[in-house]
Amino acid sequence: MVDGQFFDLLAALAVALRRRTNRPFGGIQLVITGDFFQLPPVTQSGKDVFFAFQSNAWKESIERMVTLTKVFRQKDNHFIELLNELRRGDITPAAKQALTRLSRPLPQDDGLLPTELFPLRSEVDRANAARMTALNGQAHEFIARDSGPAAPAKRQKLLENMMAVKSLGVKVESQVMLVKNVSETLVNGSVGKVLGFMPSPERKQKGDDEMLPLVEFRTFQGKEIVLVSRDEFRVEDSEGKLLARRVQIPLVLAWAMSIHKAQGQTLQRVKVDLNKVFERGQSYVALSRAASMEGLQVLGFDARKVMAHPRVVEWSKTLKQASKAAADI
Repeated sequence: MVDGQFFDLLAALAVALRRRTNRPFGGIQLVITGDFFQLPPVTQSGKDVFFAFQSNAWKESIERMVTLTKVFRQKDNHFIELLNELRRGDITPAAKQALTRLSRPLPQDDGLLPTELFPLRSEVDRANAARMTALNGQAHEFIARDSGPAAPAKRQKLLENMMAVKSLGVKVESQVMLVKNVSETLVNGSVGKVLGFMPSPERKQKGDDEMLPLVEFRTFQGKEIVLVSRDEFRVEDSEGKLLARRVQIPLVLAWAMSIHKAQGQTLQRVKVDLNKVFERGQSYVALSRAASMEGLQVLGFDARKVMAHPRVVEWSKTLKQASKAAADI
């Protein structure tokens, strides 16, 4: 999430580069998407959040706002309305009862455990480490191959924000998740289990005998077994020039993830622990990763922790008015 100060800095930089001081962002056309009800920008300790819509640049450059209303992740209208209540931070008694009932365990008839979402990174690390330790055999470690022309400190910062990890350690029976679309059926968020390790026949002919993970994924079409090769992750500037590049196996351990890292993911089976939720929008982001209520387990639900930022709530009212005006044009 881009904060207001950074948005103002981007606008000033665009004006300087384009040398057009009479136009917002130097005349660059902007198309901005996002949801301010999700996790807010990270701020320094004790400092209040400053949203992009509060910035001077936003007021000067954003001429038309619209609300996208079609939901693609979930199909159940009852679940969608429940998530909308969470999003607004306005929970009805019926919604509380429905969420409390979701504490029941999920079925594991296919051998895959639900991915657990935690508010804290330390909880994620402990959960994944415990699962890994319980498995027999030696871990295979895959170190990312990083490059790019950006200054080392800047490049490192860009690489840290990638879903592909610097070091990936997996064993046979490890539960893993794809972090990149690799085919029409195997997409970002697909979960599977490592069956073993073997070299790629195509790469071996070229002298590359790196042992790659053979993963059995569960898709809507059934089981799909794939040898997962390294893939490229790139960060580019506004002109498409490379800044940072990472070549890594597009997998992460999928027993547990942080709510922050899960943003953008769609999970068919997810277990959410809300006991240590500390941020506005955190409960909503976590629960809305689930594709359905049937695949969602909620622990530690507390309606007092379902919080929407009051400034976002007020701003959303202006967004509704702007969307209505745009629809009338």
